[in-house]
Amino acid sequence: MGRKVDSQRVAFWQQLIDRRQRQPDLSVEELCRQAGVSCSSFYHWQQRLRPANVTSNPTPPPKVVPVNIVPDRASNSAASIEIELPNHVRLRINLPCEPQALRVVGEWLPAVAAVRIA
Repeated sequence: MGRKVDSQRVAFWQQLIDRRQRQPDLSVEELCRQAGVSCSSFYHWQQRLRPANVTSNPTPPPKVVPVNIVPDRASNSAASIEIELPNHVRLRINLPCEPQALRVVGEWLPAVAAVRIA
């Protein structure tokens, strides 16, 4: 069986941890010296009282995913853009093409992607 934790002790450490969060300019060493406790005890209690769903350094998901565009070495055909739609329709645009043509395709694409072929 584990040791019973004194609620006053937990409250003391929680207040010390909260003070550190409110005063980020205050080093852990100085905070612990003022409170008369060791730094290792502070870090122990900080980890112990951290909520289970909080990580020490959460990494936000990337906002942009890098994409590498490489030439298709298997194809001997001229350069093209190929888009495969959810309904298994493939759209191939040979390059170079006029920018206006790409704009038209961009406007037309959502409607085509929604079409279901029976």
